[in-house]
Amino acid sequence: MQATVLTKYITCICLSLWLASSTNVGASNLWEEKQWGDGLSSLIDPDEVRWLPTLPQQTFCLYRETKLIEIQGGVILLHPPGGHPDWPHTIGELRKNLVNHGWHTLSMQMPVSESNLQQPDFERFYEDSAPRFDEAIKFFKNINVENIIIVAQGVSGIIASEYLARKDEPQWSVSGLILISLPSYPKATNGLDGIKSIAQLPVAILDIYAENDAPLVIEHAALRRKAAREASWQPRQFNLQLDLTPKVLQLAYNHTGNLAYRQIKIEGAGPNFSSYSDKLVKVIRGWLARYAAGTVIR
Repeated sequence: MQATVLTKYITCICLSLWLASSTNVGASNLWEEKQWGDGLSSLIDPDEVRWLPTLPQQTFCLYRETKLIEIQGGVILLHPPGGHPDWPHTIGELRKNLVNHGWHTLSMQMPVSESNLQQPDFERFYEDSAPRFDEAIKFFKNINVENIIIVAQGVSGIIASEYLARKDEPQWSVSGLILISLPSYPKATNGLDGIKSIAQLPVAILDIYAENDAPLVIEHAALRRKAAREASWQPRQFNLQLDLTPKVLQLAYNHTGNLAYRQIKIEGAGPNFSSYSDKLVKVIRGWLARYAAGTVIR
């Protein structure tokens, strides 16, 4: 039995290295996606495997259900490009840990593409991803979970932000967004810059990055904060007590700015948060308890 598990583990590691080094130019390679799904399915508890009914083929997901009586809501987890739904140190840790605190977790396979997407690929990557977001939200609504949070790492955060910014619904389906190591492209010609969307989102936002993160994450941290302060939408009535500094009080008086935006730098951490997973999970758990516990943010 141990030899079989070891063989599967080595196979999955080899698959991970091969796919992550792919030079596929297109935004999505369905064959490679299927390899991820088949490879992880051989290692994961079969009760956790889900396939969302997307086209042209189903989307592989890993689902965990909280055993707690008090259910806080559902978390949709999005790994970075070149990753998978059990991505180590970040997405994988969150999907396993948050269920211990009242959250169902659905970790979804994002379109397989180059590890470092170029700007021209963003729009196609968005088009391949948006239907998956729709189905993930439906998945939770079908099990009567209305309080839905999206957690996205890397470029997937740009795509998730754009998805929420483009939604035109009187009742929002997603009540909070957690961005891990969000890169920003302020000069993007197609609008997918990771900053503009922040200014448009009337949801609670947690913006997390590592002290030693990628340059495009660190260099634009101030611009992301500025975008949240200058958001033009009128704040909703949040069911929480905010620490209102004089500047935030003025924003509240002027009915501008996202009063539920927080940016946190994890000291000492690198882009993959290796050895800092516990800190990352703790920060996210605390934010969820404060800004999104058990009720849709209106």
